[in-house]
Amino acid sequence: MRKIFAFVFSTTFLFLIIIWGSCKKDKIVISVEKSGGNIVAEPIPCPDSLVDIDGNVYRVIDVDGTCWMAENLKVSRYQNGDSIPQITEDQNWVDSNKGAFCFYENDATNNAQFGKLYNGMAVVDARKLCPAGWKVASDSDWTAMTDFLGGAEIAGGKLKATNTWAFGGFGSTDEIGFTALPGGRRFDVVGGVFTDILNSGYWWTSTINSTQDALWSRNLNYPNVNVNRNLTGEKAGHSVRCVRN
Repeated sequence: MRKIFAFVFSTTFLFLIIIWGSCKKDKIVISVEKSGGNIVAEPIPCPDSLVDIDGNVYRVIDVDGTCWMAENLKVSRYQNGDSIPQITEDQNWVDSNKGAFCFYENDATNNAQFGKLYNGMAVVDARKLCPAGWKVASDSDWTAMTDFLGGAEIAGGKLKATNTWAFGGFGSTDEIGFTALPGGRRFDVVGGVFTDILNSGYWWTSTINSTQDALWSRNLNYPNVNVNRNLTGEKAGHSVRCVRN
């Protein structure tokens, strides 16, 4: 267990920032002592945006107290600056045993809208995909969000962008500004082919199911409004969203 205390003085307020950690998850709150003597613990608010190591800027939203990237990850380097290999050839993608990324159909113009597709090995790499202080959203992060939106049976429609999806997305409302896009995927089998752009979106979680050598993932598809929870082999190519630690 660790505790860090920092005091910040102003003419009217005394701020006490407390950071504590455990084996589970760091939490950050601001305890504010106002002039009346009352102390109120408040979470540090989410930033409006987040910048990765490549300089890509992402919108950020607050989902029931958790800060989420509101766009798919586009980074080409790990947090420590090491490059993530780009693999274009289908069989090389299937054969690779290291973290990698690709653009859908190997077309770099898809990056601006849909971000990159990463294999699961990049997601769990110790060098980390997300910026410092952020992490790839876990299985429990996704479950908490879908529960907040009324359950996985209906949350997909509330997460989908109101444009881009085939035939208007069927029930897409983008209720919280998550702007889930149908960026498609790359298969871990069937020769590493690309499929489903404009019809489905696929996102990794950071949660490993070690007994099946797979990661939990989520996907949305046309024309359904639910969120599917799947076990996916680590050689597949999916999109990534980050959340604040």
